[in-house]
Amino acid sequence: MVLIEKIKGNMPRYVRVQCHMLKRIAKNYDATTIVNSIKKSIQQNIYDATHVLAILVESEGIEKAKTNNVLPVRTVEHYKRKAKELSRYDALMRKDDKIWR
Repeated sequence: MVLIEKIKGNMPRYVRVQCHMLKRIAKNYDATTIVNSIKKSIQQNIYDATHVLAILVESEGIEKAKTNNVLPVRTVEHYKRKAKELSRYDALMRKDDKIWR
C-alpha cells in the first residue's frame, strides 16, 4: 500500500502510531469510503493517517468519528476550544477593522 510505504519512508518513528490510527479507522468506516479518503490524501501528496481521518471527518462528519471513538475526546474538545478562540478573534477584527487592517 502506497500510504504505508510513504509513512515508513517519511515518518519511520511514527509508523506504529499511524498504523494504529488506520486500524481504528478501518474498524469504523466502510472500505469504499476509506479507499476514497486514502486516494484523496495521496493525490494531495500528504501521507499521514491523521490527514486521512481529517478527510473522513470532512466527508462523514465529526459526530461519526466521536461516536466510534476514532477521534479522541480531548482532540474534539481542543478543536472546539480553538474554533471558539478563532470566532472571538474574527469578531474583534471586524469590530476594530480600521485599527488592525
